[in-house]
Amino acid sequence: MTGVIWLIQIIHYPLFKLVGENTFNDYHKFHIHKTSLVIAIPMTLELLTGLYLITSNEIYRNNFIFLTAFTFLILIWIITFFISVPKHDILSKGFDELTITALIKTNWIRTIAWSIRAVFLFYIFI
Repeated sequence: MTGVIWLIQIIHYPLFKLVGENTFNDYHKFHIHKTSLVIAIPMTLELLTGLYLITSNEIYRNNFIFLTAFTFLILIWIITFFISVPKHDILSKGFDELTITALIKTNWIRTIAWSIRAVFLFYIFI
């Protein structure tokens, strides 16, 4: 998920501004449809796996680094559903440069959170 969010942050979201108002609705609809497949399933698996490890394995339940990484995951879910999704709802009605700019800025929180999470999990598994 860390690689996916960096791709979206650096390449995909900035393209929203370059598509143009005439084709933006089709582009955004395509983006939502395709990225939902790439993001929703892995995000859900990531959450369910983390919950499973915490509830079924004392090692993970008592591991401060793992719990911190899981806290970053919860933060990612909160930002996704309370900030990113509402901004995409606005964009589904048409091109809005201010909303695109806000989406890019607020998505940095998810990008950084997933990156820190990846470092923590890499440390645990080494």
